[in-house]
This record gives sequence, structure tokens and C-alpha cells, in this order.
Amino acid sequence: MFLVIPSATEPTAGYVENIYSLAGLAAANALGVNRVNYFKDGTLDVVPVDFVVSLLIASGWYAGLQKIRKKRGDIANTDVLIYNCISSQEKPVTTGEWMEFTRISSRDVPSTKMIQLPLSFNTACYYNYKLLRFILHICMAYLCDTGLELMGKRPQVLEGYESFHKYQEIASKFLFKQWYFSNENAQKLLKRMSFSDRGLFNFDILTLNWESYFSSFARGIRVYILKDPMSTISEGRIKQSKKLTFQLVSAGVVVIILYVISKLLLYSVFFR
Repeated sequence: MFLVIPSATEPTAGYVENIYSLAGLAAANALGVNRVNYFKDGTLDVVPVDFVVSLLIASGWYAGLQKIRKKRGDIANTDVLIYNCISSQEKPVTTGEWMEFTRISSRDVPSTKMIQLPLSFNTACYYNYKLLRFILHICMAYLCDTGLELMGKRPQVLEGYESFHKYQEIASKFLFKQWYFSNENAQKLLKRMSFSDRGLFNFDILTLNWESYFSSFARGIRVYILKDPMSTISEGRIKQSKKLTFQLVSAGVVVIILYVISKLLLYSVFFR
């Protein structure tokens, strides 16, 4: 089972419209909305959508060519061929690498719509996931909704998180399982094509550089899902810097408060 991801080159690098995909999870991480990723590290079969479309076109061309040859009597019979469009055989990427690539790439092109500094925990334990989700998502959602109600606005954060969690659990079924397919027929089809056709209808996963792809992927998330043009990149970086400063200061204040409380407790125990 392979997952279709944003385009590599056509119609433009990083193009995506569907949020109910790995792109949607990446967008949630980029906004700082998602604080816990639930997955098991393993090979993730992901293929850019333009590679899938190119293979569909090429397979249709070859099926038509075989039909003509059969009518002319050049071949006796033609079997129905199955083409698997996968990356795991020739250009594997693990789920952990995917998460790390998307985290680094999103950090390089921060969105002005960022809600919190992108920071998330990764776990393969369901109980850890449920606990972290409750603390970092549900509790925070209740606090935000309480604030919205006090301001006379409709509470909607918890509702949004509940929808996100449903999708996250569906996605986890793909992030915890691994399927093994052969793309031998696709490789043979590629060899039957001319060099010019390979350039026009490229589905050779070996030509894909994951590192450069994820750079385009992050830009695609920013532009096409978050609707945040690249012209605002400087504002996004300023906002990211402010969020980082706020988080560091907040952490420092918490440490100081805990230190003072612990000192007072120790003093009350040993010196009263």
C-alpha cells in the first residue's frame, strides 16, 4: 500500500490540495497544532502524485500498443499487467526520516499562520500517545475554549482537535503497517519507453532526491494548504523567532518558580 504525496515537478513542485493525507499531518506540525506523532518507524511507501499519473499514462500507452500488435498478429495473447508504483524497492525512506525531513524543511520556511512553535513528541506506544494527547491537546483545547467563551466567542478548539485525532488514528494504520510489493512490471515498462518519453512521463523513483523533494514539499504545504505565499517568508521567520524567545523565557520562568518552591519546601522541612 503506497501513499500518494505532493508532486515532485508537475504541475509545479510541491503542489497539493488534499489535506487528508500525510500533507495534512505535516501542515498540523508546521502550525504547531500537533504536539504528538504516533507511528512506528519502518519503511514508508510514498510516491509523488505526478509519478503516479505518469505511470498511469505510460501503462495506458503500452496496453494500447499491445492491443494493436495483437490485432496485427504480431503476438498471440496479452496478459493483464499490474503495475505497482512504489518507492520502497529502489528509493526507500523510513517514517522517522519522513518526520525529521518535514520538521527541518518546515522550520526553514515558517508560516505566518503559525500558532505555536513547531515541536512534537514521537511515540510508538499507544498509551503514551493517549496520555500526551490528553495533556498537550485536550487540556490545552479546554483552556483555549474557556478563553474564547470569556471573550464571547464560539469555542472551537476542542472540536478541531477531535476531528484531527480521528484523522490521526486513521493515518496511524498506514504508519504502523508495512506492505511488500514488486515493481518489476513498472521497471520493464520504463525500459520500453524512449528517453524523451521518460522525460515527459517520468515515474522513475531513482531520479527523485528526497532531501530536495522535502524542501519543495514544505513550500507546497505553506502555499497550497496554509494559503501563505512565499512572499511572507521574512514575516514567518520573525514570528518563529518571537515564538522561540517566548518559549525559552517561559521555560526559564517555570524553572525559576520550581527552584524557589523546592528551596522553600526544603527550608520548611529541615530548618523549621
